[in-house]
Amino acid sequence: MMYDELFEGGVEILPGCDLGEVTRALPGGPGVCLLGAADDRPVLLLFGANVRLLVRRRLAEDQAGAKSKRTALRPIVRKIWYRRCYSPFETKYHYFQIARAVYPDRFGEFFPRLDVWFLRVAPGDAYPCFSKVRRVEADGGRYWGPFFTGKSVDGYLEILQSVFKLCRCPQILAQAPHGKGCSYAQMGQCVPVCDGTVSAKQYKAVIGEVMGVLDGGWQLAVERMRHVMQSHSAALEFEKAQGVHRQMKEMEKLGGHAYRWVGAMEKFSVLAFERGPMVKVEPDENSAAAGEVNNKKEAGETNDQTEAGEGQETERVGKVKKRREATVIPFVIGPGWVVQVEPMRLAGAVEGCRGVLDHLNLAWLQTGALSLDEEQEQLLAWVTHLLYKDKRKDGLFIRDDGDLTAERVAGQVVDYFDQPERVKESGKLQLDAYSLEGQDDSPGE
Repeated sequence: MMYDELFEGGVEILPGCDLGEVTRALPGGPGVCLLGAADDRPVLLLFGANVRLLVRRRLAEDQAGAKSKRTALRPIVRKIWYRRCYSPFETKYHYFQIARAVYPDRFGEFFPRLDVWFLRVAPGDAYPCFSKVRRVEADGGRYWGPFFTGKSVDGYLEILQSVFKLCRCPQILAQAPHGKGCSYAQMGQCVPVCDGTVSAKQYKAVIGEVMGVLDGGWQLAVERMRHVMQSHSAALEFEKAQGVHRQMKEMEKLGGHAYRWVGAMEKFSVLAFERGPMVKVEPDENSAAAGEVNNKKEAGETNDQTEAGEGQETERVGKVKKRREATVIPFVIGPGWVVQVEPMRLAGAVEGCRGVLDHLNLAWLQTGALSLDEEQEQLLAWVTHLLYKDKRKDGLFIRDDGDLTAERVAGQVVDYFDQPERVKESGKLQLDAYSLEGQDDSPGE
């Protein structure tokens, strides 16, 4: 059964059974669950902060005479599949994957606004032009993103066109070098390549400079502009200095909040770290020694008594209980894929992060040519929406800037999760979730 691969386990719901007793096997924490009929037909897919309580509420018998918009599910539900999760991100991710697998034909009803946008240019064209697109394909072009909305990519492109005086009329650029300059060219607001005033070689040099900025060099470009502005000011060329200052301010917008995850898509990687389960660990030597001393004190032994008993073949072994330690679940995210890594202990964060980076490198080796199919686009769109949510507190998200080391990542992980108040502020799940049945199962009921 396909559900067995999606979930950790399941329980049978027989007619007349004690609902409280049967559902005791369900997780008492965050997770995803699927309610099914006798023929394993899916009835309702839910996620929430407490799977057990969520199911009990949803299957509770209707009160006599009570009016409700919900369909009575208790008479038809015969099986409940469940998957235990440990954080909002993990729960929502598995809900997304399960919804797509269980309801392939109706998936859009779960996520009706699943969009993602990119900026594209084909460097090999005779006259390259940047454009806004919604797909990444292996077509010889280069892509940057992801952008949360079409409006945000429009604003990003407007900044580039303003600073570097890029062509704004691709239909006229296609006629270069025999086109007729548009109004922007006449006002000196774009590089006049369409009418042959500027050669294709010179224009491609400008395109190359822009691609360098898009690849992460915008801060270096800002510093160069700052030096140019200061030179103009020193030479009392204040009008020129003011013009460079305006360009510099525009360029600084590329590092704004709305573009914080934008980068070259062939290198797009994000490391996510979420709260994991508590695990029991063996005590270290210091803990064992302390436990032995405590045991002796509890037995009322003194130093003299201990010394007097040295010749006897008796030995008291300190009993130290295993301690519980928090773990962190890492995820490696790329263009169209998410890999969940085994939980790691904070005490071994450096070694754990080495393993995470190994998973990231392996995922890229298996990616091949950058081209996204429909399922990969859907997953990337879901990740993009999550990354750009303003008040997200679901965990720690680290963008791969090409210079990640295990020590650097581990330091950020420990700083983030080794704070009890930070854990308490982590994102919380609503008790109820979403369904396709139109039964008023919305969050915040």
